[in-house]
Amino acid sequence: MAGTGRAGVWAVGSAAVAVGLIVALAVRERTAAPTDARPLVVYAAASLRPAFTRIATEYEAETGQRVELRFGASEEMLTRVRLPSAVDPGDLFAPADESYVTSADKLGLVAESRPVARMRAVLLLAPGRMPPTAWGDLASRDMRVSLANEAAAIGRLTRQRLIATGLWRELEPRVRGAATVTDSANAAKLGAVDAAIVWDAVARQYPDQRTAELPELTGIEAEVRVAVLRQSARPADAERFLRFVLDPEHGLRHFRDLGFRVVE
Repeated sequence: MAGTGRAGVWAVGSAAVAVGLIVALAVRERTAAPTDARPLVVYAAASLRPAFTRIATEYEAETGQRVELRFGASEEMLTRVRLPSAVDPGDLFAPADESYVTSADKLGLVAESRPVARMRAVLLLAPGRMPPTAWGDLASRDMRVSLANEAAAIGRLTRQRLIATGLWRELEPRVRGAATVTDSANAAKLGAVDAAIVWDAVARQYPDQRTAELPELTGIEAEVRVAVLRQSARPADAERFLRFVLDPEHGLRHFRDLGFRVVE
C-alpha cells in the first residue's frame, strides 16, 4: 500500500511538471526570444515619430526585442539604407511616402513592403493667426511660410505640385526652409513663421493651432509604406515587427489614434 501511494504521488507530481512545462513553452512561444540580442534598427521619417515611438515601446514590452528608431527626412533615410554600415545594417525602412520605398526596391534593397497609412498636405497656422481665405493671402508679402526642404517628402511633393500648377514662383519668396516637416510645424508653433505646410497627421499633434485645407494643396498626398530590408541581419525579427505594425490591435491602432488614415 505504501508503494502504491508513493507511485500515485509520483504520477501526480509528474503530471504537474508536464503541465508546467507546457505552460512555460506556450509563454515562450508567445514572447519568443529574438534571434539576435542587438536592437532592430528602423529608419523612419520624422513625421512618423509619434506613431513609431508608441509602437516600439509596446513591441519591446511584449517581446523583449529592443527597437532603435532613427528619424530624419525621407531622402536622408533612403541614403542611409542605400549605404548601410557593415556592422550596423538597417532592418526596416519607413519613409513618409511610398516613392522612396519604390526607389529602394528598384535598387534591390527591399525584401517586403506593406502600406500602413495615408497623409495629405494642410496649412498649420501659428497661434492666433487666422486662416487665409485664398491662396493670394498665403503668398502675400507679410506671410512667412515654413516648408521642409526637398529631402523631406512633404517638401518634394509640395514643390512638384506647385511647380506643375504654376503657383510655386508666387509662394517661393515667402518660404522659409526646414530640415523636416516636424521642424516646420515647430516653427509655426513658436511663431517664427506665420504658417507651415505639413501633413495632416502632423498638424493633429498641435491641437491648439488652426489648420486650413486650401484647394491649391489638393493632390499633395503620401502613402506610408513600411519595408523589410534585404540587408537585415535578422529578417525573421524584422518581419515580426512589420506584422506588429500592421496589426489593427497594435501598430495600426496607434496610427489611427494619432490621426493617420490607416490602410487596413
